[in-house]
Amino acid sequence: MELRHLRYFVAVAEEKSFSRAASRLHISQPPLSNQIRDLEAEIGAPLFHRSPQGVTLTESGRSLFKNARLLLASSDRAIREARELGLPAQPNVLRIGTSPTITTSSLRLLLKAFLKEKSDTRLVFSSINTGEHKKALLQHKIDVNYMTHPLGDRRIRFRQLREENLCVVLPHDHSLASRDFLQWKELKNEQWVLFPRDAVPYVYDVFLSECRKAGFRPRISEESDSYVMKYPLVEAGVGISIMPESSKEHLTPDLRSVAVRPAIKIPVGIAWVRTTKAIREFVSFAEAFQENRG
Repeated sequence: MELRHLRYFVAVAEEKSFSRAASRLHISQPPLSNQIRDLEAEIGAPLFHRSPQGVTLTESGRSLFKNARLLLASSDRAIREARELGLPAQPNVLRIGTSPTITTSSLRLLLKAFLKEKSDTRLVFSSINTGEHKKALLQHKIDVNYMTHPLGDRRIRFRQLREENLCVVLPHDHSLASRDFLQWKELKNEQWVLFPRDAVPYVYDVFLSECRKAGFRPRISEESDSYVMKYPLVEAGVGISIMPESSKEHLTPDLRSVAVRPAIKIPVGIAWVRTTKAIREFVSFAEAFQENRG
């Protein structure tokens, strides 16, 4: 039995479907089914009840599932720690990634308070396009990322600090730009400029879900993983877009943000991969800072 067998098994158990697990693992379904059959043969017991509706765990499967997750977590931790030993030690440097529009007053207050308490820590900032967050973290180009959504990758940890609403961004001369708030159904005839789904899967999915509830599927005219390109497209009338409410302080005079109801709340927090002393201190401080602010 190899670790990959357990990863395949856990994926099927969590997805409750061979096809969804194969998609998550980026392999085709037949090899995945063969690997699970090999695992069942080695154990000597079926691990899944199979039906046209999906799969459920047998008693043997439930026992293995619990232990397999613990083993995989331990293995991942051991690999991370071994990798960290091979990286240059910079105990007093913390590299923080942010999006161009998420460097808001709340982040500035957090960093000011952190530096006051940890005056021996040097902060190095990188402004990163939304679509590059995951790669920057996994390649250890940054230590933590302050962002508005989980990345949907099990290798990346995310600690939510607060929530904020999404709002709609429109050209200043748009017929709806003067409104105090909008209903989602009022936007059914609009063209949209959005980030690609793989850049912001959480935000993309909740946005699509709310549109469906309002009775329409958004017509996406352009996709861009860069705010530098996204907002000029909105200004030019290519389409309207969405953004975190706190980011409106970055809008140009040619753009307007309008609240939308029902409100979509998105998590704002910190993402990281490695677990170093500096990262642990920053995450703990950020949590305490947010709790004190209410």
